[in-house]
Amino acid sequence: MTLYLTSRGFGSPVVGEKIFSHLKKEAKALRLFYIPTARYGYSRKNKLIEGLEAAGFQKEQIIWFDHRYPERYGDEIPDLIYVCGGNTFLLQHYMKESGFLPKLKGWIEAGVPYVGASAGTHLIEQSIEHLKYFDENKIGETDFAGLGLFFGITVCHYAKEREEIARLLQEEGKYPVSLIGNEEVLLAEGEKSDRLQLRYL
Repeated sequence: MTLYLTSRGFGSPVVGEKIFSHLKKEAKALRLFYIPTARYGYSRKNKLIEGLEAAGFQKEQIIWFDHRYPERYGDEIPDLIYVCGGNTFLLQHYMKESGFLPKLKGWIEAGVPYVGASAGTHLIEQSIEHLKYFDENKIGETDFAGLGLFFGITVCHYAKEREEIARLLQEEGKYPVSLIGNEEVLLAEGEKSDRLQLRYL
């Protein structure tokens, strides 16, 4: 597995440059599977697509995932998976409801690189319960178990104002805690979730 865990994803040119440098590929050469579900209901599609084009992706190479119609996807394996930021509880609720998570997990375990931006990073962790400190659970999600591909949890958008919560989570000791600033990329690589090698790019 190759996981690029970030706070801002391709919304940050610095983050994008780090990811493409490690991949040793340009965005224009990649068939991107894009999951915008964390922003469902409050972001315009054309604006999000423009952001991906600004990062170098070709519009015709972007597969826009719609959780309402999961049967449309999965026949062709993409080159890269990107799950954008937004509300983590919303993302997890609709992704589980869609039934697409086993397919997504299968792709990642088979070696398709995964880029998570904030909510997208949290989706694959052990738990999203700690997001109660950062996200409003408007959807009423009650199942906080994450996809479990990353052994631990993260604090995204890490800065001084999040130090106290990060320290609290570390003291609780439920999961290993990793900190990710807005311009950082935490690379997790390995065959099994509990044996991933971690380093910052």
